[in-house]
Amino acid sequence: MKKNETRRCIMVLSNPFKPDYRVLKEAKSLVSNGYEITIIAWDRENKYPLYEEINGIKIERLKIKTPYGTGILKLNKAFLFWVEAIKRAKKKKALLIHCHDLDTLIVGVFLKIFYGIKVIYDAHENFPNMMTMSTPNIIIQIIRMYEIFLLNFVDSIIVASSVLGDEFKQKTNIPVSVIGNWHYPQQLDEYIVQDIRGRYIKNAKILITYIGSLDLSRALVPMIEAVKYQPDIQFLICGDGMQRKIVSELSAQIENVNYIGEIPLKMVPYFTAASDVIYYVLNEDSPIANYNAPNSLGFALITGKPMIASDMGDLGRVIRSTNCGILVKDSKVETLQEAILSLRQKNVRDELSRNALRAGKELYNWYHMEELLKKTYENIINV
Repeated sequence: MKKNETRRCIMVLSNPFKPDYRVLKEAKSLVSNGYEITIIAWDRENKYPLYEEINGIKIERLKIKTPYGTGILKLNKAFLFWVEAIKRAKKKKALLIHCHDLDTLIVGVFLKIFYGIKVIYDAHENFPNMMTMSTPNIIIQIIRMYEIFLLNFVDSIIVASSVLGDEFKQKTNIPVSVIGNWHYPQQLDEYIVQDIRGRYIKNAKILITYIGSLDLSRALVPMIEAVKYQPDIQFLICGDGMQRKIVSELSAQIENVNYIGEIPLKMVPYFTAASDVIYYVLNEDSPIANYNAPNSLGFALITGKPMIASDMGDLGRVIRSTNCGILVKDSKVETLQEAILSLRQKNVRDELSRNALRAGKELYNWYHMEELLKKTYENIINV
């Protein structure tokens, strides 16, 4: 094998990479360490460039049109995506294929069986559990068996959640690396931070912000109810998803709740820094809540912001170990109001903020994750 081929790697992604933040961080880190990275992505809406290069990362999008969440039709389209992705990846003559989530792993396994390409399975979440929100139980059981079967051909596993990592370690001897959704500490323009704060805190004294998906697992309506009669608290919601309609309607009726839709990725650290508290509470009956490792936690740590968060998964583990926020046991309105009450005192917020900033600088940042990712790749390639 030629020397440069040992650094040529493929990533496979079932979204259009617009960009996917976790995938972008991993790919950028690998490029900076001398790897040639091509991302084969699925553009289901046919709205993104066919070919693109971002920060030295090559992107090739497969335009196989289908709505999200279309059952049997989606499976049919997924098969077309897998076949085309296999063709594209084979032509690259790469040594390693990095499959993001279970819905792309078959591509890597096929190439491993027939062409000897090494496979990384990057499990962003517990995929079978995520599917329970929209799929009959019998299908979920099949998906679980499908994942276990495909693991027989995987060389290394990467997970975002330490909870999910623990589960994989219990059921397989494959090396598991926990690469959390942490970020690089960065210097922010204070003028931009203060401009955002001035626009959205309005007449309140404390700005609490939620940034993320508005899917059904997020306890947004209870928080809206919790702050409704507290005029000195402003609740800002940023994001898009299935709860958009109800969140938009309620925010239009309640003066101290503001919904502004999705914000650009580059602005997330600025909105985080402009806030007094970051909110990230999940409905306790959500099947994926315990595996959630949100970007919001990483941004809160590097900007030194306390959180109100669920005592679940990595949220609970990290916040408890660093004392950087208030953990809640459920998403009841009264529980959230108690958490808000605890954070009304500025000296309490300041102490939690200092703890968060220290943890972000010393432990939970992308510098450490980049080294772990680099080591994971080297261990596979050098075998």
